[in-house]
Amino acid sequence: MMTKTVSCLLVGSLSFSVGCYTGVTVKKEELPKSVGESDIIVHTRDSLEYRFSGENYRVHGDTLSGYGIRRGRVLVEEALVASLPFAAVDSLEVQRFDAGRTILLCGGIGIGAALIAMMAFGRHSDFQGVSIAPAHVTP
Repeated sequence: MMTKTVSCLLVGSLSFSVGCYTGVTVKKEELPKSVGESDIIVHTRDSLEYRFSGENYRVHGDTLSGYGIRRGRVLVEEALVASLPFAAVDSLEVQRFDAGRTILLCGGIGIGAALIAMMAFGRHSDFQGVSIAPAHVTP
């Protein structure tokens, strides 16, 4: 029984490694100052989207540069080293970890896993299953 409980807890805690992130639109001045703090999505005036992870971009004066992914109008992604002047940027979006949603998600998964485990492995379950036995035919 202990193994089943630990297994259910591990499945429930798996979503903490993924977590919930929320996109927040920010101004240039509000960009994270420390490297590795947040992932950003940059939308340019020519309808392109650039995605940079927290450790792969730098702000140098009026230019954002780094290694990221560009997505065009036809949703084709390509990795590249980009240098974008802020004059060409339409909007900046920062991806931030949302602890409240992550806790709710983990709690929901944990409760669901516990209920499934109780139904499937419970000793006092009313569900006994169906067994099929071959019929004996007498001549």
